[in-house]
Amino acid sequence: KAAFVRHDEARAVLHRGSCGDPTALARAADALRKAIGGHLVESTCDGACWAAPAATVQRDGHSHRFAHIEADGAREALVRCLAGDCDDEYAGRGQFGLLERMGRSDGTIGDAIAHGAYAALAHAARLEPVRVIDAVRLAGTPNARDWRELPGTATHLVVDASDATPGPSRSRHLIEGDPHRLIEGALIACHAIGLGSVRVLLPPTADVARAALATAVAQAAEHGIPDGAALGNSPVEFTVSESDQPAPAALDEVRFDVETLGAATMTFDSPVPPTRLVALTGAIPRPGIYEVPVDGNTTWSGVLATAGARPGLLPGVCVSGATPRDAGHIVPADAFEVPLTSALLGGGDVVVLDRDADLDEA
Repeated sequence: KAAFVRHDEARAVLHRGSCGDPTALARAADALRKAIGGHLVESTCDGACWAAPAATVQRDGHSHRFAHIEADGAREALVRCLAGDCDDEYAGRGQFGLLERMGRSDGTIGDAIAHGAYAALAHAARLEPVRVIDAVRLAGTPNARDWRELPGTATHLVVDASDATPGPSRSRHLIEGDPHRLIEGALIACHAIGLGSVRVLLPPTADVARAALATAVAQAAEHGIPDGAALGNSPVEFTVSESDQPAPAALDEVRFDVETLGAATMTFDSPVPPTRLVALTGAIPRPGIYEVPVDGNTTWSGVLATAGARPGLLPGVCVSGATPRDAGHIVPADAFEVPLTSALLGGGDVVVLDRDADLDEA
């Protein structure tokens, strides 16, 4: 029980992950270790690829990310903040939703549980499968299919994280930063649909995500979570396979993406408005992974401004297709004020076009 108590001691969480310069990160990490010693813990990227190398100071009721910590001034400010001297009196907890725990855990299952992991599964495991299905559908989870219209021959769940986009990968970032959310979402889906095994498809290059998931699965198994001993869910077996690109679903399997399963974990535990993850690259000052509300209250202008761009100076954005066969589409600047829905975000990979780009050629 003591292992699952929230960590209250002030610490600096170093963000390692797929993005950023590993050499610069190593230098910054060495300098921080000399400055703060045991107060430094290693975690993963929190989605802000533009900030790398970065670290987040965590104190009671306070969370503050410091970007580009290879600079002496940034490290000095981080050390002062760790001691209680921050420019912001209260910086808040940061993101809420799918990104809430990314880059905020020290990699142990105790820390993950202290931040809310598996609370939703504990709730869902006490419900009849049909009630779980109804709850997920009513929550408005983007990309969640009607779980009642699934192949009757299905026996296992395939989690497709094989996207090979040139920019930041939403699936791999989620798995690297919060692998327990994927495990929890998959277990909820298996309970709801009646499946006994999960296979996660990762590209051969996703070494960091594969290692993070393997560690998390082993941790969860040690505490009786996949086999149902701890929370009362049915036993589920996890395996990880390599895949360069998505393949058609077989008759004996049901497929979900990482984002949809992650969103299912928020259905029973402090539900938030429906969101989608967007990987922003291109002519943007702050590329990375952003969580975008899709309830009609956000526009492209708002998303671009959050990432440091001036929407009025951009000709448009290129949005990936929702399926591998969908070529995607161009959103011109005159459509930047249209309220965003899940469908308008396509596959979630967005390239911001340079101000000199020719939309006719794009």
